[in-house]
Parts: sequence; structure tokens; C-alpha cells
Amino acid sequence: MIKSSALKKVRLYTFCKDSTDINQQSLHATLERKALENQVPVVIDNEQIKFGGAISPNVVDCLVLYHPEHPKDFFRHVISLNQQEDEVHVSVNYYGRSKQTGKDAWVEEAKGSLRKGDTGKALLKGIMALGKSNNKMQNEYDYYYDIREVINGVLTDKCWEVSI
Repeated sequence: MIKSSALKKVRLYTFCKDSTDINQQSLHATLERKALENQVPVVIDNEQIKFGGAISPNVVDCLVLYHPEHPKDFFRHVISLNQQEDEVHVSVNYYGRSKQTGKDAWVEEAKGSLRKGDTGKALLKGIMALGKSNNKMQNEYDYYYDIREVINGVLTDKCWEVSI
């Protein structure tokens, strides 16, 4: 179960009309087919998002998309549907962590510490950034682009984006 507080927004909502055929199962199948067509490796899991506290939580079903070779070190995309009569609101978010993005942040913090003259902090942050690879980072960002193209390709057939 994913805590709603862990989600970051990619696209807030997409509004779909005449959406009787848009449900989690059909979306799952369509995303898999589109990813295969575009040769984008992806695992799609059924998951749930928990909103609210422990006393009266609200749970929403969702799909989680992630790279099969990087299940823990790339961000994961989350797609949830909110059905309201003949309309569906689709929310696209992401969560998790990225090792390369984290290492890049350590590099930037080390540079900032050096500019301030704090060599000790710069050295520590530099050590934390060991293993940063611009090539790996570019491959990761290329994957995010590709998976968002898959998502956009599926949703733009039946939906209109109303806010980002």
C-alpha cells in the first residue's frame, strides 16, 4: 500500500468523457500493449493508495509502473482512476527514489559547501555521491520520457488533460 503523502504529481487530472470502457483492467492491458509496441520495458502492478489517517482511511486502487531491471532505484509511476457516473478522472503521479538523482543532489550540495568554505561537509557529501554516473542518469531520464510517452499515448486517445 502506498501512502498518499509519498506521491508527487506528474499530471493532476485528466478528464475523460464517455468512459464506460475505461477501468483499471482495460487500462492495465492497454498500457502493456502500448509499452510492448514502443519497446519500453515495464512491470505493471495493481496496488492501492491510502489517503487519510489510521482511524478512517480511504483506499483507492491504482496501477504502478516501473522498470523491471530497476525496481528499487528508479521512480515508479502511479495511475489511479476516480469513476463518477459517466466520467473518469485519471491521476498520474510518481513516488519512490532514484539513486542517481540522489547522488546528483549530493554533488550539488558538496559544491555549495565548498563555495561556503566548509571543506569537511563538502568531503562528506562528495563521498555520499560516489558512483554517480551521467550515463546512468541519462538512461534513467530517457526511461522516464519513454514511460510517460506510453502513458500519454494511452490517455490522449480518450482523455483531455485539464491541469498539470
